[in-house]
Amino acid sequence: MTFFATTLESMAISAAVGGVGFWAARRGRLDRPALKVLSLIALDIALPCQIFASILRAFEPAHYPGWW
Repeated sequence: MTFFATTLESMAISAAVGGVGFWAARRGRLDRPALKVLSLIALDIALPCQIFASILRAFEPAHYPGWW
């Protein structure tokens, strides 16, 4: 269950960043090519890294001796 909460937390952070990006795009602060690059970075790099980092922070090898 903690992995689900961790994933949900990472997705919420990404959604918040996306909301700020949407707001900036609606106000004309970002053009179409910049949005494409930023969305690729957010989805392909940032989200997996957030999930992986959150799981590692909560991971305790002593509780899972056969983790490998």
